[in-house]
Amino acid sequence: MMLRMCAVAVVFSFCAVGQDPPPEDIPTLLAAGNTSYLHGDYDGAREAYDKAWELAKVLHSADPLRYDVLRKQSTVRAAVGQYNEANDFLSMALSWREQINGPNDPKIPDDLLLSVAYLRALKDYDNALAVLNRVVGLHTRAAGTFESTNVADDYSRMAQIYMMTKKPEEAERVL
Repeated sequence: MMLRMCAVAVVFSFCAVGQDPPPEDIPTLLAAGNTSYLHGDYDGAREAYDKAWELAKVLHSADPLRYDVLRKQSTVRAAVGQYNEANDFLSMALSWREQINGPNDPKIPDDLLLSVAYLRALKDYDNALAVLNRVVGLHTRAAGTFESTNVADDYSRMAQIYMMTKKPEEAERVL
């Protein structure tokens, strides 16, 4: 409680002399963005995440906050239908994960599947299928076999895309 009162006093003292308050930190901005997002205030969330990204850009390249901010940027862009931008931020987050944790990071397929959803929303079916093929490879390697529920789900997603593109023979083949 005392710490909070001191922080408020510092902010008021800056305002009293006409200076800006000290810059917010990334976790605070992410928390503010999350709150805005949960209340449907996507503009407020985007603004907080944009500020967090500006701060995160100067962090050490291996700092996981960079990934977190990029994923939040992706999510808020998708929420307002900006799938190109959402996929761009997600691609940067994926690149971070691959460079820092390696190409076999078990969380990469989840991010790639999110990219597939964005690509489907953009009706970019060829790229969605290419990403899904990569996911199949990652899931197969992780399970050590094609016979896993993750791989079956991946093929089901492929079949859905083939049906959307009016290629029922291809859909049948992958199923």
